[in-house]
Amino acid sequence: MQQRTKRIFYYSFFTIAIISCLLNGWGIINTMVSLKYETTFENTCISTVTGDNLCNQLMECEIISLVSLIVSIGMIAFKMKIIKPEISN
Repeated sequence: MQQRTKRIFYYSFFTIAIISCLLNGWGIINTMVSLKYETTFENTCISTVTGDNLCNQLMECEIISLVSLIVSIGMIAFKMKIIKPEISN
């Protein structure tokens, strides 16, 4: 694979991972607001508006955000191994 193609793939996946982490962070905040205002009791996870299980949504957003963060950090840590610098003569 050419060096330019590797760079394009690297930066594309890195951008997708960062955007995924940010969007799921927004989802966590949104779900927590829904937990506060759309449930009737403190220990209830079912929304009275949509009927969705908000605790499951919160857990899914947290897991996806964490995985995206780990992938981003791993890509930063292993950038030189993924994109090997060109050796010029």
